[in-house]
Amino acid sequence: MSYDYPMFELGWQRALLWASFILFLGSLLLRQESAITQDLGRHLRLGEMIVAGDSRKCALYSNCLTYTYPDYPFINHHWGSEVIFYLIHKWSGFSGIIVFKAVVLGLAFAITLLHSLELNKGQAFLKRPGLLWLAVTITLVFLSVQMMADRLTTRPEIFGYLLFSLLFLLLNSSFQKRHFSLFLASCSLLIALWVNLHISFIFGLILIYLWSFSTLIKKGPALRRKAGPYQTIDAPSIPTILAIPTISTIITLLNPSGLRGALMPLSILKDYGYTIVENMTPFFLTAFKPQPEYWIYGTLLITTIALFLFSSAKKDPFHLLTFLTFSLFPLIAVRHLPFFALMVVPVLTPLIAVKFRPAERGPASQDKLPIIASGCLLIAALTNPIPLAYGKLSPIGLAIDSRHNSAVEFVKQNNPKGKMWNNYDIGSFLEWAIPEHKTFVDGRPEAFPVGFFQKTYIPMQENKEVWDRVATDYDIQWIFAALTDSTPWFIKWWKMIQSHQDWRIVYIDNYSAVLVRINGNNNLIEPQGRAKLLKISD
Repeated sequence: MSYDYPMFELGWQRALLWASFILFLGSLLLRQESAITQDLGRHLRLGEMIVAGDSRKCALYSNCLTYTYPDYPFINHHWGSEVIFYLIHKWSGFSGIIVFKAVVLGLAFAITLLHSLELNKGQAFLKRPGLLWLAVTITLVFLSVQMMADRLTTRPEIFGYLLFSLLFLLLNSSFQKRHFSLFLASCSLLIALWVNLHISFIFGLILIYLWSFSTLIKKGPALRRKAGPYQTIDAPSIPTILAIPTISTIITLLNPSGLRGALMPLSILKDYGYTIVENMTPFFLTAFKPQPEYWIYGTLLITTIALFLFSSAKKDPFHLLTFLTFSLFPLIAVRHLPFFALMVVPVLTPLIAVKFRPAERGPASQDKLPIIASGCLLIAALTNPIPLAYGKLSPIGLAIDSRHNSAVEFVKQNNPKGKMWNNYDIGSFLEWAIPEHKTFVDGRPEAFPVGFFQKTYIPMQENKEVWDRVATDYDIQWIFAALTDSTPWFIKWWKMIQSHQDWRIVYIDNYSAVLVRINGNNNLIEPQGRAKLLKISD
């Protein structure tokens, strides 16, 4: 793909726009890593086990990091991401992971931006006022970023974002006609990588099926189709069109779990016995707290629908089908909102391009918008890169969230004996921080029976008698609790356990608490029932 319009001329306004955009992305993505206290710790531990080889089967197929259900079958659908994260951490520490995450997400946003510019490069009116159009497109990408504010930490799905934006660009180009064999190989390679990196590979398959269906729709009696908004090339044959989704579907079998891994996206939520925020709907979450990113989603959704109905721009069937499909997924679960955000900008830009003809906008307005866009990006970069989103960003830096480190050091120094109980929020972190102690639960609902959460984990926090019975059944000797847990059952449990006659706090700060059982296996309690080593940290 080549750029035959002066989008990259070294005019000072153009340079300012690109510099502002790059600075904005840097200030957004080069942040202290908060995911270490969520799932990143577990990803690092499992990646280490896979690379080591001796525990590879455990890491790929079972819930062996916990002692409650160590043999429960589990399909590790993001094992490749875990290996990558572990190797980067081994070679360059957490600073390397943060930089790597910034590069992956930055590429996803950059591809989305360049994709939108590429779709409109043939417009005659864009050959001169490309600066204006660059400002408009960057502004739309800025709105796209706001919708992804809650998903910008280091997690396997960042590979899904990059591969989605890359595949969408590939399917929208005329590359498939000019170099079909290479196009087929590229699609196959992307899916083969994706199925081993994250479960969102299903969205790649959906894109390919939508492309195939729309291409069949566009085939006329003369077997001709539109390669892009502004050039016509011969259409591929029907067998050729159908080969892409067929081969891509077969390639999803190339994962350690074979057919079960390929079908995992269709069944994973059936095994969720525990409700997590990312699987809720925007309607539910908006009722509890303001969510500006959902208003952005609604605004872009309505705007794009209106333009599909009333814009004079030529409508691409592939864009229409993709928009209708990926507009629905965020309504099912907010974790799918980033894929809408990456899709909507390339779909929206051809529809609004006709509004920027030179006859309708004078030179003064063309000069002002790039300066305004640059100024807004610079202000956001220096203050808050997500001013339109509810989420709060970590401070700028190449460090990790250290809120629970003091409690971990206390555990390492005193080495409590016996089985540990922990709450859901902190389990994955503990599997990395103190791997010698198996966890009670971690952040993988699909790795436990549904009944575990509904009949054991939640009830034992809501009822003292149930807690005593489960603690006895599992022979729990000590507790590592994350006080950041805001679930109603944990709040009730925390109030109960502080006055429980069998348990004493030996460490507490604003984020964590360590408790041991009186007359248990640990020597941290005096005969009078007082804690020997009670430590209260700020």
